[in-house]
Amino acid sequence: MAVLGRPPVSTFAQPMSLERRISLALAHLRAARYDSNPLDISVASRQMDGLLERIACRPLCVIDPELDKHLTPKETSCS
Repeated sequence: MAVLGRPPVSTFAQPMSLERRISLALAHLRAARYDSNPLDISVASRQMDGLLERIACRPLCVIDPELDKHLTPKETSCS
């Protein structure tokens, strides 16, 4: 039930940027390697690989539009 004058509170966590998720995955991977736990290393490596795969599949104009402007001829750019 919502209180009058207050917006309802979301029950979902705020989405994190891909950069933030990669930073956290890298921290988990480093911690797992420091602890020398093979299972944790495997899980953290797979998580990191999955996140990095998302970057590899994204076009440059989405990742860095300014760099795309400098490197790509205008007729082949996505914008």
